[in-house]
Amino acid sequence: MNLLWLVPGVVGGSEEYTIRTLLGLAEQGGDDLAVTVFCLRPFVDAHPEVAEVFPTVPLPLTGREKSMRLAAESSWLGYQSLHHGIELMHHAGGIMPPVRGAPGVLTVHDLQPFVMPEHFSPVKRNFSRIAIPRSVRAARLVLTPSEFTRVSVIELLDADPDDVVVVPHGVAPTPAPGTPEDVVRARFDLGDRPFFVFPAITYPHKNHLLLVRALPAVPDAVLVLTGGAAQMEDGSGPRPRRSASPTGCSPGRVPCADLDGLLGAATALVFPSMFEGFGAPVLEAMSRGCPVVASDVTALPEVVGDAGILLPPEEPEEWSRVMLELVHNPDRRGDLAARGRARAAEFPWGRSATALRGAYGRALGRS
Repeated sequence: MNLLWLVPGVVGGSEEYTIRTLLGLAEQGGDDLAVTVFCLRPFVDAHPEVAEVFPTVPLPLTGREKSMRLAAESSWLGYQSLHHGIELMHHAGGIMPPVRGAPGVLTVHDLQPFVMPEHFSPVKRNFSRIAIPRSVRAARLVLTPSEFTRVSVIELLDADPDDVVVVPHGVAPTPAPGTPEDVVRARFDLGDRPFFVFPAITYPHKNHLLLVRALPAVPDAVLVLTGGAAQMEDGSGPRPRRSASPTGCSPGRVPCADLDGLLGAATALVFPSMFEGFGAPVLEAMSRGCPVVASDVTALPEVVGDAGILLPPEEPEEWSRVMLELVHNPDRRGDLAARGRARAAEFPWGRSATALRGAYGRALGRS
């Protein structure tokens, strides 16, 4: 598996998706599949649980120098493929290098550069429009996290439907315990007020400004943003609670245990994103019994089903109304929590691993 694209803490939900699928493979065991992970040096430190169960070959780069990483994929990775006798290379970051040492399968997480090009620099747009279609044509199989993304690849890139298969996100069968509620409330200065969690980097398509507009109509409520600021962040989001804002807490990326604790204590996860190839945060919240309010666009309805509340991503008044309702209606929150847990149980990481194992088998059988 080529993980040279995976810069820990930077690539978003695709990092969690990849790690969980690998752990699902490890949990299944068996001697029919030998997986070697090619990654950046920081990956080994960030995910020792993967390095413990799979042979790992690190490249001594941070990955933040993108030109060097791309060059390494066409040189170092190709050499390593031949040296290790790799039969199939899984390029899990959406791009296959022009020079390859082994046949490949490709994961396309989403096609946002084709649908919302205004959110990307001209260089990124042009690179994506050349590299992604070329990679799709070169792959033995294309893997996507959702049916929405699968259809997008088929329609936008003219891919053969038989060559595009869904390998869905998954969650651990038993979530690890999160930080206790009293500790996270004290740590993030939340007091006893109701709060909503938005666990996403504030990229434009994540639409966090809708929540900033919606929140004032929900008295005493706090919005906790745990994803940090995007590189293009313009400072228009809520100021951190520690800086005396009455409505916002912006701690940035927090430890997994703290995020789990926040989800366990929150009134709801609010996720007004305008574009998702899957929407891992809503699945994680549902697995924690956290009520979910999400946008009714792209892949989110496919993931949430009837286990959450789906709203248009451009109507802050509707979001205010629903958030206020959830603050004052514990029975509604309890119903959504139960529905969410049941829905998340349909996405165990073993299911993801089984789908991936099947895709590898299909690809290895092709020439």
